[in-house]
Amino acid sequence: MSKLYPIFLNLKAKACLIVGGGKVATRKVKSLLESEANITVISPEVTDQLLNWYNKNLIIWKSKQFDLDDVKKYNLIYACTNDDDLNKEIAKFAKRYDKFVNIATSLEDSNFIVPSKLERGDLSLAISTQGKCPVLAKKVRKDLEAQFDNQWDKYLYFITNFRSRLKNQISCVNKRKRILNEVVRKVSPDDMIEDLDRHDLEVWVDDIIKKLSEGKKL
Repeated sequence: MSKLYPIFLNLKAKACLIVGGGKVATRKVKSLLESEANITVISPEVTDQLLNWYNKNLIIWKSKQFDLDDVKKYNLIYACTNDDDLNKEIAKFAKRYDKFVNIATSLEDSNFIVPSKLERGDLSLAISTQGKCPVLAKKVRKDLEAQFDNQWDKYLYFITNFRSRLKNQISCVNKRKRILNEVVRKVSPDDMIEDLDRHDLEVWVDDIIKKLSEGKKL
């Protein structure tokens, strides 16, 4: 397989297919639900969790054996059955129709993989070894968890708010870039106040913008 291209996909309302109804399929469905994808599960039997999501109309469940023609109308496919030969056949047929398909146990038969992921609010860090050693990717993620603690969620909210208000107050693009770079260098996640409300945050942001636009230091 050639070097994999890292990408974040918007799967909202996209048709995604999970073939299989066990624990692996359940994990795949859970992550796709967070992306608001349209999810179909094909399997004669499913886990209690999958059945619960089906009963809540969060997924479509087709209680039947898989048919190769099933892949044609889906954008992204996970082959998660306990039959390796069937999984490979699904992948082969899916790629014939230029579909994205993944088999968790076979990098060679997949044309995409899912990285190990660390999330702090809207901050997402994806770690991959190009499928060579997923265990190592998980270790790197664990190591990063201590460095990127929950303060980063607040920090991203602050930076996002700062950037938005900066665009509204400063028309010069180069000046905005200089000020934003200065803030990212000087203000750290450790500076985030636990109970900072929206009003206080906006006052703080406006004060920083005023100082830096006047050439003052933080």
